[in-house]
Amino acid sequence: RFRLVCQSIIKVIMSNFLLNAQKLIAAAIQAPSSHNTQPWKFRIDNEKRAIDMFADSERNLPVNDPTRREVMLSCGCALGNIRCEAAKEKIPIKITLLPEVDDKDHETFNDWLAQIILTSNDEHNSIDENLAKLGRYILQRRTFRSPLNAEVDGLDSKVQELVHVIESYDDDCLFTIAGMSEKDREKMIGFVREGNACQWQDTKWREELSSWMRSGDDGLPVSFMTGPLIRTAIRWVNMGGSISAQEEDIIKSAPLLLMLGTKHGDEQKSLLKCGETLQLILLGATKVGLSAAYFNQPNQITSIREQLGKVLDCLVQKRDRNVLTPQLFLALGVPKNPSEPGKKRRRVQDVIV
Repeated sequence: RFRLVCQSIIKVIMSNFLLNAQKLIAAAIQAPSSHNTQPWKFRIDNEKRAIDMFADSERNLPVNDPTRREVMLSCGCALGNIRCEAAKEKIPIKITLLPEVDDKDHETFNDWLAQIILTSNDEHNSIDENLAKLGRYILQRRTFRSPLNAEVDGLDSKVQELVHVIESYDDDCLFTIAGMSEKDREKMIGFVREGNACQWQDTKWREELSSWMRSGDDGLPVSFMTGPLIRTAIRWVNMGGSISAQEEDIIKSAPLLLMLGTKHGDEQKSLLKCGETLQLILLGATKVGLSAAYFNQPNQITSIREQLGKVLDCLVQKRDRNVLTPQLFLALGVPKNPSEPGKKRRRVQDVIV
């Protein structure tokens, strides 16, 4: 009888672990990613009570992201969601980035980015209430491509609340949130315009983009009926000029522009941490009623990225004057068209290996 009781207790414990693991993975897959590629996969380790997160090499973008910098940022965003969901659900966790493995296991653990151990409540792991509050906004977060309202009520207090949450989290990733002068805005518009020109004249880049215009549960959403027409147009028509005009309107109308940079360049750990910080910013922005629009082109073209780094160094007023490597540029504000639907995601069971 004692053995049966023990077995029953173990079953309950494992059942709770699996349920919590699936909750965390369900939150992780809501993170943003380039072209909505969702470049992650997970393995549940029952013995260690852990979730292992891997980069999914089959979802790379070799033209748009040849160094996989944005894969690391996206997976970092997924980890940010895991932290917030765990806090919201009061699930104690410990995250280890880039776990060390024995040489004999190298092939097995290829692209192993993080291990999330679900610890017990008696290990004195405190729950971060700030992260718990952000966890409530994981499903509400949206990326917008429409112009933003130039005026936002209570903007200063919203920014202060956002900065408070982020500055208490990570000092490896530095950021600036500012209205920016007209001169700086024009400079950023020039970077975006130049980036669009470089990418849209590249037929391989357009081919890769068109392959991710999809009507399923990943990629950039198009309808089943119009998808073939849109993919053909992207392959054969240079739309750089019209895209730049749309994005110029967003930059000009945005009440806030945000830049993120790392102290340690494009090291994997720095990129993962930067992705986590980005996700906290996005959730914090959602919490105070703001949404984000991305401008990735300046960071995807090496020559433009170098110029962007000089702008970031000038804008970030910190005593620590490390040379910063720019990683992200986005606008924050209230969309004029707030009804834009969210992008679809794969099911939890589809990302577990």
